[in-house]
Amino acid sequence: MEQKYMKYSVAPGKKGVVRVQELAFLRWVNFNVTKRGINIQELFNDLVDGVALINLLEVIAETKLPRHFKHPKGNFQRLQNLRVLCDWLWKTWRISLTGQDLADRNPEKVLDFVWMVILGLQIYPGGHEDPNTEQREVEARSLQEDRAMKELIDWVNVRLKGVVEERTAAEEAAPRHGGSVSNSMFLKKITLKDVKPIENFTTDIANGHVLCALVESISRQQVKVVNDPLKDVATALEKAQELFNIPALHEVKDVVEHPDTRAMMTYMSLLREHARDWGANADPASCSATGVGVKQSVEGDLAMLLVHVNDSDEHRVAIPEDRLTVEVYDSDGSPLEEAVIIDNKNGTLSASYMSKRAGMHQIKICVDGEEIKDSPYTCDVRAKERPEVDPGDDCLLSILDCHNDYHGWIDEEGTCYDKYGEISGYIWGDACGGGESEQWGYIEHDIVYNMIETQIGCVQLDRGWVRDGDNRTIAEFDRDGSFRGNTGIFGGKFEGGFSYHNMNTVALYLLLVDSSMLNDDI
Repeated sequence: MEQKYMKYSVAPGKKGVVRVQELAFLRWVNFNVTKRGINIQELFNDLVDGVALINLLEVIAETKLPRHFKHPKGNFQRLQNLRVLCDWLWKTWRISLTGQDLADRNPEKVLDFVWMVILGLQIYPGGHEDPNTEQREVEARSLQEDRAMKELIDWVNVRLKGVVEERTAAEEAAPRHGGSVSNSMFLKKITLKDVKPIENFTTDIANGHVLCALVESISRQQVKVVNDPLKDVATALEKAQELFNIPALHEVKDVVEHPDTRAMMTYMSLLREHARDWGANADPASCSATGVGVKQSVEGDLAMLLVHVNDSDEHRVAIPEDRLTVEVYDSDGSPLEEAVIIDNKNGTLSASYMSKRAGMHQIKICVDGEEIKDSPYTCDVRAKERPEVDPGDDCLLSILDCHNDYHGWIDEEGTCYDKYGEISGYIWGDACGGGESEQWGYIEHDIVYNMIETQIGCVQLDRGWVRDGDNRTIAEFDRDGSFRGNTGIFGGKFEGGFSYHNMNTVALYLLLVDSSMLNDDI
């Protein structure tokens, strides 16, 4: 199979996991993109042009992504599409991914890519906003996945507890001597100790009892079980498809013999989405809001925020849009137009409003008429147009962007300024950061490392090249300070005292201080 897809091979010990996840993620993608008339056949091949994934993101997020090639021709247009979706994932959800993983058709990296989309947009949306820059990226992802799994396990166990309690009550109410117990096969075959809280999405799911219990809990219809794992899993998957229109993401045998956590979490999240409670137990004091719309926005821009709805035990619950109100008042206390609210159907609601003028805005957020935790929020709306500030007398390098417009400067001490005169970072010789206590990375022996000492690029002083972590040339400099990006397009210019001796400073600026300079326009 690997030869059919790509040049990469899969380690023998991982082939089973790759196969199970490939099937589950393929069916999950198709479950969403068929709404756009798209159906992919091979996960590792059919995502490389970015079209299916862009449509997937637009369906899930109910939004429109930036301009892209709907019918890409050639590798350049495919890579541009991948850059568009990766940039959107980072700017909107702070999900950091690289399109090269898809372009290379590496099975494990493709699966990791799709998994991060599933995790970040469906299973645990909002779990990645405002990332801690001091936390290692790998650790941050693992923490997000652990939290998502705990939240999903808690949801399953609440549902199981309800089924067990109902069945126990029915058994106690039945005639004790003679007569019949008006109950399902579920009651007769599975006792209280059989259906116990789960701790994982592998062995605790494999016998089919939990899946049957969940389907029964959501549908309120009795589900017969026969204590045969293959048959019971098949019953649960078939019933879920029949009653909820949720596709079976697994082959029955895989659930029993080759259970996989990520694949099962994806399936469980579809069940949870269908079974959303409408937040009967929503507790305003346990709800919160995140996003630029409650922190800092720009005048004239659409400000977005995400409301997390929880019960008193901090478990996420879902509510319809009419139970949430978002009132926005500008700097003089005048109310703005009503915010637009969208139910994400997973325990979060998105809201957006237009901040028409600069100043401190008050955001009052209520669930069922009662203000949520920390409401009212204060949003600092900054003026959209600010006067540009010319470089100071101590300017070492003046910076132009890809349109040859003034972008900022670096002074002789290594302080980096944007065109408005605000400090964007500091470069101290072969290191850079946001201040003395906040280091972002450094250069050692021409290799650029980030704060967690991962190689993110390198410098070739004699050729004026800057390469990324995959050893691709992302900036090629001429001796006048102008450079071309990875597509050969003019990327900008460092004027003034530029020479190849400044390449370390320039590389730190491009890779760590202001990577937006490396984003080629489509």
